[in-house]
Formats: sequence, structure tokens, C-alpha cells
Amino acid sequence: METTLRGVGVSHGVAIGEVRHMGTAVLEPPAKQIPADEAPREQGRARQAVEAVSADLIARGNLAGGEAQAVLEAQAMMAQTRS
Repeated sequence: METTLRGVGVSHGVAIGEVRHMGTAVLEPPAKQIPADEAPREQGRARQAVEAVSADLIARGNLAGGEAQAVLEAQAMMAQTRS
């Protein structure tokens, strides 16, 4: 059975081989407004999320070692950058 797949290639030309399906895109949650008195709580939740992501990236980097560790540590620093 032959299946034709269409999508975004990573290089020019034709390739033959196994397909790695990366899954579907993660949907963005719907935007909503919150009352002003809830803003501090939401800011706290955002800070906790940033810390959790940063800690996870550093832990994964420690497991990976080498260049991967450096890349993941840089990602952790970017996650913590306030802008």
C-alpha cells in the first residue's frame, strides 16, 4: 500500500525512508481577560511556570551533558529573562 504525504521538507529534493510523525500542533488556550484584582495571582502563576520550565531544562541538560547541556542551559536562561 502506498501513501503520499505532503508537508514541509527539511531539505530540497526527494527522500525515501521512514516517516517520523511529530504529532499535531499544541493549540493555544483561548485568550481571556481577568479582573485587575487577580493580576498578582496570575503573575505569581507565571513566575512559578517559568521556574518549573527552567528547572526542567537544567535537569535535562545535566542528563544530556556536552553541547546539549549548554543549549538547554541557554534555553533555561532565556526562559528566565524578563522582557
